[in-house]
Amino acid sequence: MKRSKHKYSIFDDTEKFFKELKYMKRNKARNKARNRYANLKNEVTKSCKGNDPLGIPNVNFSIIDMYTDSDKDIKKLAEFKQQRVERGFDDTECWNLDSTVARFILPRLIVFKENTIGYPGTDDVPTFEAWTEILDKMIFAFDHIVNEDKYDDERSKKYGIDWCKSHNMTKQENGSYLMETNEEYKDKIKLFHEDRINENKLIEEGLALFAKHFMSLWW
Repeated sequence: MKRSKHKYSIFDDTEKFFKELKYMKRNKARNKARNRYANLKNEVTKSCKGNDPLGIPNVNFSIIDMYTDSDKDIKKLAEFKQQRVERGFDDTECWNLDSTVARFILPRLIVFKENTIGYPGTDDVPTFEAWTEILDKMIFAFDHIVNEDKYDDERSKKYGIDWCKSHNMTKQENGSYLMETNEEYKDKIKLFHEDRINENKLIEEGLALFAKHFMSLWW
């Protein structure tokens, strides 16, 4: 999993600057994409209706609705649709395969836990309670991967961070711009990153448990 992009250690001011800049740029790009693709979404959904055998929520993980309406992209939509008919998925599912796999696993893992009646019975999982606790940790990991944006937004609200106001841009003599963190936000952003570190540790724990007990995920 590429979750390592959110790992943090002790870094100097320059590294902090680029981490914060990366977060802001990602949010800006995400919002731009949402606005850009909104008008096409209905058209894409309509074009797939009745022809896409996997056009069911939580079965089809295509992200074709994140495409522009240029002639080139419309042709690509037809290609993706054909791929879903022929092999059950299109290329867009592989653009962020970690996210695709996590979105597939999460709801199934939840149902597995709700219906499981046994447990491995090994030295490290000797009881049903121990098994459900392990499953909860797995679910936590995949939930926070799938819903990363939601938890980042909640974290920002928790610490009162407005990323549009948290930095100042100053034009330099050479024409470039220097972005500096506003003093009032420095402690808040530090808490944000510390919270993220703790979350990532729990995610790593859940993923490790998923790998360790993968062969035990059966009824």
